[in-house]
Order: sequence, then structure tokens, then C-alpha cells
Amino acid sequence: MIAIAMDLVTKVRDAEHWTQVLESSDKKLVVVDVHKDWCGSCKIMEPTYKRIATEIDHAERRLVFATLNVGLNVDEIEDTGGCKPRFLFFRDRKQVADVEGANAPLLEQQIKEHLSSAENDDDEI
Repeated sequence: MIAIAMDLVTKVRDAEHWTQVLESSDKKLVVVDVHKDWCGSCKIMEPTYKRIATEIDHAERRLVFATLNVGLNVDEIEDTGGCKPRFLFFRDRKQVADVEGANAPLLEQQIKEHLSSAENDDDEI
């Protein structure tokens, strides 16, 4: 199961790679775990994030999970200065949601909401 989770979660290497992740996401929801490598509460959420990635039906077709060290200085992602987990949601290269803190239920809820709203948008097209 861990190998599957690692395949579903892309580790962003640098700002250029982040741009590639966004551009190649097509209409998928992009959920990025923005963290500091040394932050304890960020590390606590890592297994939960990977578990969520494995539990979503057809995740590879519906969304992109990524992790990004805030120290990479990516333009679209601001360092809030704190030491807490932060999950940003993007669709069509625009940020659509932000979950701060080690709140797994809220993270799961936001993923489900944004997936269902995207699927409803696709139905209308």
C-alpha cells in the first residue's frame, strides 16, 4: 500500500517542476501538501495524506496529489511563516481552497467537495 501511495503523491523538486505539475494536471484537482521538512506536525499528517490518496476511487484519473517543501520558493505558494500543515487545492492553475492545520476530517471533506463540484461542472459541458 505504501508503494501505491508514493506513486500517487508527486514530490515537487523545484519551481519549474511545480509549473509542470499544474500544467499537466488538465482538469484534475491538484491537492498539494505544503510543508517544512523539519516541522513535526507536518510529518504527522504525511501518512494520512498518503492514505487519502489511496482511498479515492480512480484517484489517478481525477486528481493529482503533490508535496512541496515551502523552502523551494514557488511563486504561487506563500510561506505563511508558521509550522503547521497546509494543503492547497488548485483547479485550472487557480487556487480554489486552503486547509490549514492537522485537520484530517476537513482535508477529506474539502477533497470530496471539490471533486464532486468538478464532476458536476464536467457534466454541464
